[in-house]
Amino acid sequence: MIKELAHILTSPVNQTIFAILMAWLLSFKLKPFRKHLKKINFFALFWLYLCSQPFFSYLLMQPIESKFPPVKASDLRWQPSDAIWVLACNHYYNEELPDVSRWNECSLQRLVHAFMMYEVKPTQIILTGGDFSHEGGYSYAEQASLFLINLGVKKSDIVSIPVGTNTQEELNALEAIVTERKLAIVSSASHGLRISKLMKDFPQYDFIFIPVDHQNTVKPTYILGMPKIDSLERSRRAIYTYFANIELLVFR
Repeated sequence: MIKELAHILTSPVNQTIFAILMAWLLSFKLKPFRKHLKKINFFALFWLYLCSQPFFSYLLMQPIESKFPPVKASDLRWQPSDAIWVLACNHYYNEELPDVSRWNECSLQRLVHAFMMYEVKPTQIILTGGDFSHEGGYSYAEQASLFLINLGVKKSDIVSIPVGTNTQEELNALEAIVTERKLAIVSSASHGLRISKLMKDFPQYDFIFIPVDHQNTVKPTYILGMPKIDSLERSRRAIYTYFANIELLVFR
C-alpha cells in the first residue's frame, strides 16, 4: 500500500492535487492555517507549471542520466562481455496489433539495442521478466524471446528466464541460472544508479551498463513557456527514480 501511494505521488499532477486537497482540509481543522492557504495553492500550482517546462524537467533528469555515458552497439567497451542481459519493462499481449505495437517505448529500445549489439558481435542474450502483463498468462521473457527471434537472433543464443517483476527479483533469478561472469546490462538510462547499487550484492558478476531510453535527448532553451505533456512525463520519471534510489539507500 505504501509503495503504491509513493508511486502515485511521483506524478507532479498528483502531487499538486494532493497538496491543494490537504491544505484545504487542514484549513477547516486549523483556523490559523487558513491565511496560508492561498500561498500553498500558489506554490503547488507553480510546482506543476515548473515540471511542465522542458528546461526544468531536463534539469531534474540530467543528474540521473549523466551518471553513465552512452554505449553504442558498435562500441568496443561492451564486447568483452560474455552475455547481454536485457531487463524487462512491459508488454501488451494483443494479437490484433502488429508485434512492434505490443511493446512500450522502454521495452522496444532495450530489445532493439540488444539486437543491434548482437549483430555487431553475436553474444548470448539473457532475458528476464515474469508475468506482469495486463492480460495475464504471458511472461515478459518469453514474449521478448519471440520478438528477438523474429528479428534474427538464433534461438540457441537466447536464455529466457520468465521470472521477476522488479529488478531485485530479476537479479535473484539471474543468479540462480547464469554463470557468465561478464555482463552487458541493457536498461533505461534512468535505471543505471539503481542497477549499479544492486549489483554490489552480486560480486561474482563484472558488468558494464548499457543505457538506452534516454529522456534528455535535446538540450532545451532556458525560458518559460506553455506547459508540455512530455515534460510532465519526464519530470515524473525523474521523481520516480529519485524516490526509488532513496528507498534503496535507506532500506538496504
